[in-house]
Amino acid sequence: MQITKTAPIVTTATLIAAAAVLAPAASANSAAYSNSAGDVRCEIYQVNGTTKTICMSDPARKAQPECNPPGQLAPAVSVGGGSAEVHCWNQGFTNVPQKLNPLQVKQLGTAYIASGFSGNLYVADIATRAIIRAGATNQVLFKL
Repeated sequence: MQITKTAPIVTTATLIAAAAVLAPAASANSAAYSNSAGDVRCEIYQVNGTTKTICMSDPARKAQPECNPPGQLAPAVSVGGGSAEVHCWNQGFTNVPQKLNPLQVKQLGTAYIASGFSGNLYVADIATRAIIRAGATNQVLFKL
């Protein structure tokens, strides 16, 4: 009987301790980056072990007129979870982006992001086996 009475207490204490340990790690499972001008932004996040990246680009409005008017839709390109596509996005980001200098590379999960000299951001996702470019023209450059 004592085991039955103490088992729920141990389980509850274990769950509370695990939640306290995992809570800071959950916020570390996403990151946001931008080019040096701040007009091309990407957010990388992990959900259930899958890395996903979405990039928004203000300069791509001319190339993606379907993503207008500003304030409602934004030109976007995304990669992760086995897919890569150019589309419009109507949401913001959860993190403040860290500005990247040209040729600076960052990594989160299976995604690697680099900034180019012309203000483009490039994302290579090794799990999805794809490379995307966000900038004046959002594009899926490579997808197996």
